[in-house]
Amino acid sequence: MRAKLTKQGCALAIAAWACAAAGMAAAGENDPLRLILAETLSYDSNVFRSSGATAPVSDTSTSTAITLTLDKQLSRQRLQAAVSLSDIRYARLGALNNRASNYRFVWQGTFPGGWASYASWSRSESLANFADLQNTSARDIVTQESASFRLSYLPHPDWPVYVRFAASNTSNSLAALNFNDLRTRGAEAGLQYNSPLGNQATLLFRRTGGRYPFRPAPLGERFDQDELQAAVQWQPGSKSSLGLQLGWTRRQQPDRPQRNFDGATGRLNFDWALTSVTSIGATLGRDVTPVTVQDVSLDNFALVRSYGLTARWTPTAKFSAAAGFGRQSRVFGGVATDSTAASTLDLQYAPMRALQLSMQFKHEARKSS
Repeated sequence: MRAKLTKQGCALAIAAWACAAAGMAAAGENDPLRLILAETLSYDSNVFRSSGATAPVSDTSTSTAITLTLDKQLSRQRLQAAVSLSDIRYARLGALNNRASNYRFVWQGTFPGGWASYASWSRSESLANFADLQNTSARDIVTQESASFRLSYLPHPDWPVYVRFAASNTSNSLAALNFNDLRTRGAEAGLQYNSPLGNQATLLFRRTGGRYPFRPAPLGERFDQDELQAAVQWQPGSKSSLGLQLGWTRRQQPDRPQRNFDGATGRLNFDWALTSVTSIGATLGRDVTPVTVQDVSLDNFALVRSYGLTARWTPTAKFSAAAGFGRQSRVFGGVATDSTAASTLDLQYAPMRALQLSMQFKHEARKSS
């Protein structure tokens, strides 16, 4: 298996490695600024996720990525930032070559009188997932931008209350898919309980309004979604933790009321450390999520049911291995179904603080109506 790395990619890798090496010489464990270089070689036996009716196309790709992170405490304020730039090149399918990016900024503040705030902004650009696009080799770059602000108050040390406001925009570079562009605005109010033992319980109500600006009204231009949710984060013992979210979701589409959703949603996460070097985790979920479609007449959301199991082995601080299996099923508009089963094996080795090598093996099997 051989891959070609472009001159720009080589120059990027050399420059980043030189900066990282210089930084490692004087870096301390508590340095607020860190630079990470990653080089990834991938082989995909079915790039376009073709069904049995179409011959799959395989290819090898390389990704050269630079990530710069900042984490600085300034008295009562904390600033966090992360910038990641990737140059991705395909050996055969040159039309898919792209440059991905990810930006994230967070500001946290505490103020006298029990007030606290949390503000975040993120923006990413990446190649669209071909799992929901059929018979196309066109490059669609999906841009996602989101911002949120949370303000909380402590009427009692163990009982914070908060309000949160959020907005997001998703756009597609391919004009033929711009009916998937989405704008959302939402607000959330919640009450928490923090126990002296570190456990937490939350009751919240969330309302989200969404609009697909390039969809005609008869095909579901807008929607409103309400969520009532109770969540618990519990540590039964020193070696296990349990996260449970249970709620009710109502999604209404004024233009297509026959496709409304009204039902229970939730998620369960369980982690257990069997020994000092071995742990297992399990997840179970039922949720309503947006999806990318290729036909403007289809719904842009699906009811997703999922479960997964993961086992992790960490014999040393430098090496870890994880094996997992998961299955996800989606229902579109109460009719069409789609299910995917995936098995993964991840190996990670960190010979030094600023260098990490990783390898992943993944096998997917998909059935769709």
